[in-house]
Amino acid sequence: MLKAGRMSEGPGEHTELTPRSFASFGLMMLGLGLLSVGFSVIDTAMVAPFGLVQVAAVGLGESVVSLLLAFFVGFIDVFTARLARAEGAGQSDRVFPELLCAYLIVVGLMELAAVVVAAAVWVVLPLVVSDQALAHAARQYAAVRLLGVALVAALSGVREALKIVGARTGSLAVYAVGLGMNAALNAVFLHVMSGTLAGAATVAVAMATLVAQLFMTIIGGILLRRHLAVREFEPPSAAMVREQARTMAVRGAGVGVRHLNDYAGSTIPFVMAGTLGVTWVAASTVASTIWTLFCRVPQACFGAAFVFYGYVSESGGAVAREVRRRIAIYSAIPMAVAVVVFLALSPALIWILTAGNLDTWTGMIMVAAFFIVVVPYFFEGLNGELLSVLEDGGFMSWTSTLTTWLGNIGFAAFGIFVLHSAFWAFALAVIPTIVLGSAFTWRLNHLTNRPMSLPQV
Repeated sequence: MLKAGRMSEGPGEHTELTPRSFASFGLMMLGLGLLSVGFSVIDTAMVAPFGLVQVAAVGLGESVVSLLLAFFVGFIDVFTARLARAEGAGQSDRVFPELLCAYLIVVGLMELAAVVVAAAVWVVLPLVVSDQALAHAARQYAAVRLLGVALVAALSGVREALKIVGARTGSLAVYAVGLGMNAALNAVFLHVMSGTLAGAATVAVAMATLVAQLFMTIIGGILLRRHLAVREFEPPSAAMVREQARTMAVRGAGVGVRHLNDYAGSTIPFVMAGTLGVTWVAASTVASTIWTLFCRVPQACFGAAFVFYGYVSESGGAVAREVRRRIAIYSAIPMAVAVVVFLALSPALIWILTAGNLDTWTGMIMVAAFFIVVVPYFFEGLNGELLSVLEDGGFMSWTSTLTTWLGNIGFAAFGIFVLHSAFWAFALAVIPTIVLGSAFTWRLNHLTNRPMSLPQV
């Protein structure tokens, strides 16, 4: 049984689940989320003086990069889940070396895939984008960023490891420093080194991001090494490294499909909405921005839930079910408060984001279309994270694929091309979200009500 909030006989108090520890972790995750958004905001703002083509190219190139990274999140999730399970079970001293080696192998595979995608993007973008200046600038940005995918994956691994082993403020500090470094490097590359970068502003900001990520990875690695200096690690087994890498690649792909579907389900309807005119596209964009800002709160809670559930998932049974119940409560309360706050602030946000050029009622209609899914989104998001801890990628991949492509995107097409309504195009997403949230909840109940057979760490 769980006593005094203690989840396991892990290596430290950071594995204890209490309202205070969960809130602290959630706030740290919220900070990381906001800092991560800051990178693209700074890139866009600093490239703006070079023209709208460069601004549009950064946005288009970033969407291509984000699509691939959404899939790669699955591998990061599996690495994180295994490290959290080992930490909670007090086995990280044995597991961490082999898990780190396995993850580096998978990172190498990610980079190879990214190189192939970069080559494809270089050829395909000019074929699908009518403005050739935009297509060339976008493919330059995407190619540079994609060639640095290994850095993104390495940085993500360091960030997750810092959080898991108790050095949570270290991960936040790394991103805060990195954000400032990215802004400074943008200024240098855009205004001092532009001549050596073929005059391309998109190349400059992409390179600035890569250099910042390199330094962030190094700084994070140093912090992680110092934090773990008191531990004695066992030499990794070559056979176990190979097995960890193999299963990480297979199961990570399944989890990654779920994240890829999430990204596709949220972006493709916007492409369709472009047929409804500027007013509704602008209203949808503003509502999406408000929804995205709101989602930082539940996503921070879900990220904390992922880690704390990972600490106890090896125990299974009553312990895991009790922790699941508690983290659901701890996540629901701040999410409910955030719903009230963001809906109350929406009229003001609509005015600020459009400089008063969009009718408030039109904007609020679209905000309602996004927020109508909030309850099923809670169950989908939370239970999806907990299923990721259990590495149930197969189930999540096929269920999310069906609900995304037959549900979200199908209903969006119906709303736009049949009903000619931006509201229904996004509001009807509540149906597949209910289906997926119910499926994830059923699956998690099924797995936690029987003896769990988790991958050995």
